[in-house]
Amino acid sequence: MKNKLLITSALVGGLALTSVAEAKISGSQKFGYAFSEGKDAATPGVQGYNRETQIDMSMEGELSNGVKVTAGASLEQDGQETKFSGAEGNYVAFNFGDTTVEFGLDHAPNLDDGTVPFAGTYIGTVANAVGGSSTGGRAGGTIYGSFGVAVIQNTPFGAVSLNYVPQQGDTDGQKDHAAADIAGQSAYEAKFKGNLGVEGLNVMLGANKRAFNSAGAEGKRDGKQRSASVSYNFGSVSVGYQDVENEKEDMSTVDTSIIGATFSISDAVTLGIAQEKNESTNTALKDEQINMLQVGYNLGAITLELNYVDVENRAGSSGNDVSGASVYTSFKF
Repeated sequence: MKNKLLITSALVGGLALTSVAEAKISGSQKFGYAFSEGKDAATPGVQGYNRETQIDMSMEGELSNGVKVTAGASLEQDGQETKFSGAEGNYVAFNFGDTTVEFGLDHAPNLDDGTVPFAGTYIGTVANAVGGSSTGGRAGGTIYGSFGVAVIQNTPFGAVSLNYVPQQGDTDGQKDHAAADIAGQSAYEAKFKGNLGVEGLNVMLGANKRAFNSAGAEGKRDGKQRSASVSYNFGSVSVGYQDVENEKEDMSTVDTSIIGATFSISDAVTLGIAQEKNESTNTALKDEQINMLQVGYNLGAITLELNYVDVENRAGSSGNDVSGASVYTSFKF
C-alpha cells in the first residue's frame, strides 16, 4: 500500500509553495535467521535472527520554470542500527529531459552495484550474515555514503553518471544544521550502466579516485577502484561476471571476482549459484573464497529466500572456514 499526499500553497520558512507536488510513502520489512559452524574446533559459528525495516519518502513536482524536481529520504533500521540521522537515501534532483542533476547521498548511481544475477540477496551480504565478513567485494571503495553532487545522462545505450564528493565521510548528519570538519578528502566516481542497445545484455563499467587524508600521509596513497560487470539473459537462464580492483589508501590492493547464474523454474521459483573470490596484496591476509547456493520463492504477498554459503579463509584469516545457511522473508508496503 502506498500513501500519497498533495502539497500545495504551503508556507515554509516564510516562502509560499504554490506548485503542486505529489508525495509518496512506501517501505519494506525483512526478517531472517542465519546460522553457521566452523570446520574446526577453533573456528566459532554464529546463529540468530536479523531484521531490516525501511521507510521511503519521496515527492515529485515542477518548478515555476518548468523543470521537474524529485526529492526523498529513507529511514532504515537494521536490528539496533538506526539510520534515521541523514545517512540513508537523502536527495533532491532536477530533471532537464535526459539530464539529471542530483544533490545528496546514498542515492545516485555508484559502484556498490553490478550485473551478476542472484536469486535473492547479494553474495557478500549473505556471507556477512553467517559471520563471513569479506576482505573485498564490490562495495570496498565506493563513495555513495558521502554527501555530493551527481550528473546523470541517459542515452539510448544506457546511463552515464559522474558523482563528486567534496569530503569523504561527510554524511550531513550533524545536529542543529551545524557544519563539521571531516577528516576525509575529495573523491569522484564515474559509471556507465546499460544494455548497449542489445536485448538481454547488461553492462556496468565504473571507476573512482579517492584522495587520502593528508594527516599521517606516510605510507598512504590516493585510493582507486575500478569495476567491470557483464551479464546476459537467455530467457529462463541468466549468467554474469564482475571484476573489481580496489587500490586502497593503505597501499594494499584487493582484487574481487564474482560469477553467478540463475535459472527460473517457473514464475514463482528461481535457483541461483554464485562464487566470490577476494585476493589481497596484503601478505597478512589469505585469499578468501565464498560459494553460495540460493532458492528464491515468490509467494505473492511476500517472498521467501533460502541460502547456503561456504566461506574459506573468512575475512582473510588462514583456516578460518565456515559454512552456514540463512532464510529470509520480505514484503513491501
